[in-house]
Amino acid sequence: MTKKWTFIRSNEVDTRELANIMAVKYKEISPIEFSHSNIISVYSKKGTLAFQQEGLDTDNDAIVKEIRKQIEL
Repeated sequence: MTKKWTFIRSNEVDTRELANIMAVKYKEISPIEFSHSNIISVYSKKGTLAFQQEGLDTDNDAIVKEIRKQIEL
């Protein structure tokens, strides 16, 4: 079985700060359920935003191309 997800935990203040940095918007639906934006972000090795695309039902070719580009740099 391959590893598919890595989850991190943090306090609320730090989570909100990271979400803002990554341009992810979210809101609490219930104490255990959240709604969030569907933004895919690719960062450079230096930590700068290299590419961003909204939506999961879009063409993934551009995302894959950018990931490969960042790996090769």
